[in-house]
Amino acid sequence: MGITDRIYEALGLVTKDDFNARLTEARQSAYYAGYQDGNDDPGTSQFKPGGQGYRVAGRMLRDFSKLSYDKIIEAVWSVYQSNPVAKRVLALMVAYVVGRGITYEVEDDGLREILDSFWEVNRLKHRIKQFVLQLGLWGEQVYPAFVRRADGLTRLGYIDPGQILEIKCHPDNAMEKWAVVLKKGQGATREMVYRVIREQEPVVQDGRVVDAENVGRLVLAEQATLEPWEQVWLAGLGLQQYTGSCFLFQVNNVSNQSRGFSDLLQVLDWLDQLDMTLFEIGEKEQFAGYFSWDVTLEGISPQEVIKRTNEIRAMPPKKGAVNAHNEKEIWELKKPDLRQTESIAVVRTQLTFILGGLGIPEHWYANGDAANRATAAEQGDPSWKSLEDRQSYVTEMLTMMLNFQRDQAVIAGAWSGDDEAGEIEVVAPEMTSKDTSKNATALTQLTSALTVAEQTGWVSHEKAAQIWAKVAAEFGVEIDVREELEKAEEEKPEEPEPSPMNLMAGDEEDMPAEDEPAEDELQPERQGRNGTQRPN
Repeated sequence: MGITDRIYEALGLVTKDDFNARLTEARQSAYYAGYQDGNDDPGTSQFKPGGQGYRVAGRMLRDFSKLSYDKIIEAVWSVYQSNPVAKRVLALMVAYVVGRGITYEVEDDGLREILDSFWEVNRLKHRIKQFVLQLGLWGEQVYPAFVRRADGLTRLGYIDPGQILEIKCHPDNAMEKWAVVLKKGQGATREMVYRVIREQEPVVQDGRVVDAENVGRLVLAEQATLEPWEQVWLAGLGLQQYTGSCFLFQVNNVSNQSRGFSDLLQVLDWLDQLDMTLFEIGEKEQFAGYFSWDVTLEGISPQEVIKRTNEIRAMPPKKGAVNAHNEKEIWELKKPDLRQTESIAVVRTQLTFILGGLGIPEHWYANGDAANRATAAEQGDPSWKSLEDRQSYVTEMLTMMLNFQRDQAVIAGAWSGDDEAGEIEVVAPEMTSKDTSKNATALTQLTSALTVAEQTGWVSHEKAAQIWAKVAAEFGVEIDVREELEKAEEEKPEEPEPSPMNLMAGDEEDMPAEDEPAEDELQPERQGRNGTQRPN
């Protein structure tokens, strides 16, 4: 260090080289911090190597990859409550998935009474709409099950996704969601852990398979034979047993994701930006009605301009008034040119992007001028497929709940029917009316074509039936081809075997009566070309 540097150091000053070195260090720190964190840079002039870095170009208002699940839930709830697009899209999903209502069918009358009690005590006729809405809004739903031991009647509870601390997966299989761990409440000394309801399976203990009770039935945690790892895991949490049992349903996650995610997650930033754009357009539009008079005064001094301005302000022109002035005054009405057309086009683009991400056509959301009847029908097909997929998942949810109620009734001894009588089918309504005439015409033509193909030996009878059944499924009826062929064969009427009496009766009927002429006698005699008769 030279004498100059020592003098600078003693005086608390910074040399040019030291300044450049610190500046370079600060810039590098800001760059790496921005690369890792993506937050705003406080500025390199502050010389804070630990500060945050530059914002990544193109980053939106919220970076959900950096947010905790609790923050995501808060953001989703906020947007759902404030943004009409978000609320309308989820309402459309509920309307189409549930429709006029979801019901179930079962053959056994005794089991139907049990399921009716379960359906009524949990008010599922009305709560199904809430279930579908909350599944799309949060991405996962947890319903604790409380079973009455006397008859197996089950009541459902509800756990808010914000209360969930962790979804525990099987240690050897991330696809199997095994338990739901809740956050500790105020004053709670231990965790609350609910085992996910699943079918009881044989358990492997000490390298051998141990048959458990109620194998193949949906059971509670207290009815299940726990696997060895479960007992060790619960002991690590300070528990000897599970707090209870629950149903767990999730959407919008891949196999190794333990949590489900909202249908709105990918468009939250764009919904927020759409709100901001619309607010800005609205604020500008408030000035659209403003105007002012621009008066040009020619050939007068500044003092006279001020005087004339004060006169005009004191007595401005009123509606319907006559404004008289000489040729030295030029009056012009000035109105703001907001140029909102481009902003409105941006809003339309944002809305199209959001609706596309949610799988909703534009004409479903107040943009009917974007399509005619023909194009609207074609544009709706992808949306119907997505909604049918969600409806299928909802029917699986309800089927599992009803099967659980049936199995609990069996365990409690309240019902003892066989497996065939205990089959439950959940019936969901059609989302849209189908053009049956078009399908009927196609089915008729296909039937004729398959008949010809079968007669010529191009396809077998079973294969023709399979092709026919696929088209018939468009009417909303699923057909098991082999089962239907077997039933059709069984129901086919048998032809009576001919008896001797029938044969004799048949011969007598074929013989002519005594007073009736034979068939050859009834034929006219043939004539030649010259009119002469000739023998037959």
